[in-house]
Amino acid sequence: MARNGLIAICFVGLLIAGTGRAHGLDPNKRLSQYRHNVWRVQDGLFSGSPISVRQTADGYLWVVTWNGVFRFDGVHFVPWSPPPSVSNRIRLLVPAKSGGFWINDGPGLSHIQDNRIVSHINLGIPSDHMVEEEDGSLWVTTSRRAVSPGLLCHATDREARCFGKADGLPMQIANSLLPDGTGGFWIGSDTSLVHWKAGISQIYEPSALRSNSGQNGILGLVRNSDGSLWVGIAATGHGLGLERFSNGSFTPFSASSFDDAKISVTALLMDRDGNLWVGTNNGLYRIRGNDVDHFGLADGLSSNLVKNLYEDQEGIIWATTANGVDSFSEPRVTTYSETEGLGAGAATSVAASHDGTVWFSHDGSLDSIHKGTVVSLGKKDGLPGDTVTSLLEDRDGHLWVGVDDGLYIYENRRYRLIPSLGRSPMGMVVGMTQDIDGNIWAECVSKPRKLVRIRDFKVQEEFSDSQVPSGHTLAADPKGGIWLGTLDGRLVSLRKGKVDIFPMNLKGDPGVYQIEVQLDGSVLAAARDHGLISLRDRAVQRLNKQSGLPCDGVFGFIRDDDKNWWLSTPCGYVELADSEIQKWRVNPKAVLQFRLLDALDGARTGGTPFNPAAKSPDGRLWFVGADVAQSIEPSRLEKESSARPVYVESVTADHKQYAAQDSLKLPALTHDLQIDYSSPSLANPQKVKFRYRLEGSDSAWQDAGTRRQALYNNLGPGKYRFTVMASNEDGVWNAQGATLQFAIAPAW
Repeated sequence: MARNGLIAICFVGLLIAGTGRAHGLDPNKRLSQYRHNVWRVQDGLFSGSPISVRQTADGYLWVVTWNGVFRFDGVHFVPWSPPPSVSNRIRLLVPAKSGGFWINDGPGLSHIQDNRIVSHINLGIPSDHMVEEEDGSLWVTTSRRAVSPGLLCHATDREARCFGKADGLPMQIANSLLPDGTGGFWIGSDTSLVHWKAGISQIYEPSALRSNSGQNGILGLVRNSDGSLWVGIAATGHGLGLERFSNGSFTPFSASSFDDAKISVTALLMDRDGNLWVGTNNGLYRIRGNDVDHFGLADGLSSNLVKNLYEDQEGIIWATTANGVDSFSEPRVTTYSETEGLGAGAATSVAASHDGTVWFSHDGSLDSIHKGTVVSLGKKDGLPGDTVTSLLEDRDGHLWVGVDDGLYIYENRRYRLIPSLGRSPMGMVVGMTQDIDGNIWAECVSKPRKLVRIRDFKVQEEFSDSQVPSGHTLAADPKGGIWLGTLDGRLVSLRKGKVDIFPMNLKGDPGVYQIEVQLDGSVLAAARDHGLISLRDRAVQRLNKQSGLPCDGVFGFIRDDDKNWWLSTPCGYVELADSEIQKWRVNPKAVLQFRLLDALDGARTGGTPFNPAAKSPDGRLWFVGADVAQSIEPSRLEKESSARPVYVESVTADHKQYAAQDSLKLPALTHDLQIDYSSPSLANPQKVKFRYRLEGSDSAWQDAGTRRQALYNNLGPGKYRFTVMASNEDGVWNAQGATLQFAIAPAW
């Protein structure tokens, strides 16, 4: 895009802050589990090292760099050209409550709205920190110069009053500024922490900072929930880093993964959920109680030197570093892998226990997650083999674990072998279930292959594949007996010794990898190449791309606490209301409504040879496949029912740019016309879709997909009306849209 100010015709609807995302990032996730995006200086998207980021009420993010200001809609960084009378050497930008933003433009402050100066305050000196009051007035700190009229200034649209030594402010440097909520301020300087109110100062000097005159000192100040302060000190070598200040005393924060004596704190942020984010010369830390998580250059951070932290309206955490801009947002799908402590092998099976523990089988380990704690148990912990296969928790709370060619009960950190009937091993357990009578059934890959029934921890019966076709997945029938899904595409019922076989005539990979028996006796099955299969009254019905899914194939499925169905498919996780499933069962050709969580939401789906899905007692859904374990928390998946605002940003006619103002007049014989539009979305901008229409040219709406530009050639003279609409990531469209009226002059 060309350089321009934001002069936009916009839908004045609910802003980003009103879309329902009230919570911030889930503090139970590790930093490595958030969606991390990074834009580095060398990418060329913006020039100069970034200083800070701020978001204005229209949803745009503004990035202040040493070489200008850039507006960001989630996709494009657009250089901002200030009004002619404003310097481009801007070091500070703060959103204004009345709209637009405040900037320091050299010796003064300017309120910018619609790319024009609403008001200007001349301080005679640049400012370093800015806080806006509810009435729109500003408190700013001034730069360290002898000509400064005072360290702290209060500015309105008409005048500014500055306070210095004569007003009880003894220091000459203000590195941080924090309102105390009662009309006073906490100010961090090079050597002390000062509380100032109504001309009276209280000075608190850490002894280690007495020799720090003229250096950085206290760069971060945030208020804790109990009224104490977190104080961030950038004074490496002084034995200070992160301090807690309460009742006039400093107490260093120390944890095993946070060496307070060596870390220089450069920025602090308390997010909306009460988690402390700490920017340092050693990357980014998040502190919750005594739990410390770290994310640095080795993890993908643009630089280990963090300079500024910010939380936007959607709860996204932004960090500016010496080499770029990083963001951390809440993923809709959370991944657990070796990074979070699971075993190094592929996750192949999942089971949820009644006590809330979620179990995973890996090549070489049995892993678990309980209340956020990840444990991986390998051979050194007593694992009696190399490969963990199928998992099952029975109704009495026993965990059944297939390991290599044996079946074990795992309890009290010990494995108890279930002996087979003969001398040969049980075989690799590929599927298990417990029927309504309490029997445990296991499908075992052995020579020959067999199905075994276990009761009282002893094998009571064995069925050869000549008696019961070889299955791969098992499910209990609520009316008694069990069902098997086979790799050759058949469903098999076994009840009271009677075997019924139901072929489904599946081509390609006919394998059935998960089945579930409904109360009405019908069976649902997941087939990798064929979607969701229903067998009811001997009639086979398929739910796939041809009949409504976004792609073919289903790896596994599970139901959430609201009875919605979640399918793991090659294109992501598909959520279907139970009413949609019932609609499909009545009418296989019905058009179904669904929500898709795809790769942009963090989905990494794939097939697995064993248990593909489970639901834990807290309502979270768990899937394995594509070598990782993933979870979805439906209660935190707030479907965005509010449309996002959409803006027409600029018009370019024959390579000349015009402000997007109504009644725009373009010259005669305009050949190439380009209209740029946007809908700011910082969490998942790739899922925002657009459609537009040019009245006077287009006979129908044009589906632009994710494209943010409309192109026209050789439009004739006359009047035109351009309308663009946007949908959010859940497909909710902005019905009013944004409009722009313009005219092309006649050629005579």
